[in-house]
Amino acid sequence: MKKVLMITLIFLFSIGSAFSLIVLAKSDSNPKNKLTFSAETHADWPDYDINELTEKADLIIIGKVKDSKRSLNKISQDFSIERQFSDITIDKTIKGNIENEIVLNQVLDYVETGENYLLFLDKGEDGYYYPMTDTATIKESNGEYYTNIEKLDGTFKEKELIDRIELINNQ
Repeated sequence: MKKVLMITLIFLFSIGSAFSLIVLAKSDSNPKNKLTFSAETHADWPDYDINELTEKADLIIIGKVKDSKRSLNKISQDFSIERQFSDITIDKTIKGNIENEIVLNQVLDYVETGENYLLFLDKGEDGYYYPMTDTATIKESNGEYYTNIEKLDGTFKEKELIDRIELINNQ
């Protein structure tokens, strides 16, 4: 019985290996089959509490996503990454100096057009703004914001959330 099981496993391993080689060979010969890099499986966000997030953010705003577009950016010959560029109309600035609008550059957990968000952002050298962590993009739902940021965990009305962040920001 062990011998039959061993032969079966070797056979299945061989078939799987051959199949993998065929798939890889096809992806190299046809540009449409190139492998796409997924940031979701490689994201390594810093773990900031609300004090650190507020201190380190270049910009903290409440804004509405006006428009979004996605593009595929080539990382190397074999890998590409999809980015979303979103025009955000600023309703309230909690920290930072900014006029009316920014462009948010994301590789995962994309914001949705027409929705309102509280955003903790870093400004890149390229002029785009980037979310600081996986908890730095907080969607408004039914007039409330749910956050799981350490030391600011829960559901808040907009004014209460702004007051708490401003209090921390002014300490």
